[in-house]
Amino acid sequence: MSIQDFYFFEKFYSRTFLTVAFVVLYSTVKKQKKKFRWKSTHDVWLLTETISIEPYKWKYGSRERGEAFTTIAQNLRQIPNSGFPDSLGQRSVRTRFFELVDVFKKQEVREAKASGIHVEFDEKTKLLTDIVSRIDDYEKGFVQEKQVKQDKKDKEKLTAEDMRQTACERLGETSKRQEQNPLPRKRKSTEFMEYLKYKHDANKQTTEKQLKIREEELKIEKQKLDVQEGIQKQMLEQLKLQRESQQAMFTFFQTFMQKK
Repeated sequence: MSIQDFYFFEKFYSRTFLTVAFVVLYSTVKKQKKKFRWKSTHDVWLLTETISIEPYKWKYGSRERGEAFTTIAQNLRQIPNSGFPDSLGQRSVRTRFFELVDVFKKQEVREAKASGIHVEFDEKTKLLTDIVSRIDDYEKGFVQEKQVKQDKKDKEKLTAEDMRQTACERLGETSKRQEQNPLPRKRKSTEFMEYLKYKHDANKQTTEKQLKIREEELKIEKQKLDVQEGIQKQMLEQLKLQRESQQAMFTFFQTFMQKK
């Protein structure tokens, strides 16, 4: 083999190697850049799982709410032939869910202002209507619970201030009487016993007030539990119907693919 032939083959194999490497690199980058896009079917699956898990029953920013969205993402990835990527996580699911809720609420406002508009009430709209209603119920419960705690704190503060003011007034009156009419040493012991009795009575009144506040809190918690129980019963019935519908959809899809 001559030197010219050697250079020719060297250039040929170098160009071939570079071409193959470029094709492989381009294919890899193209696959990485392929972004998952939510479709209406994906939204229905997401909303169905959300009704089942109910992440909105936990307060915003809580650990329980984050774990709930993580569970939803795991369940969605396990749906066969759904198209959900393996990288689907809590953040993507949470962002998409609140996007759907925000769009739905804005659409409700527009429909309320307009008149004579035909609204398409499909499965996605039914799920969002149910979810928004549940979110409102839970948020009202959060606000009510916060208000009860604030009222309890205010009452305790006022009670403490009243006790302090009354004690100061009594001590002031006692000191004034002692200056005007000095009493024997035994009288001081009697006044101390009276102060202890007054303090005991004041503590008893405070305890009774706290018991009444606690009774009110228990009533409110019972009402919340009754509401949640009713919602859960309704949710189970709807979830059963939706799972039957999904199963029929999967069966039809598999049958269609086998025939194809």
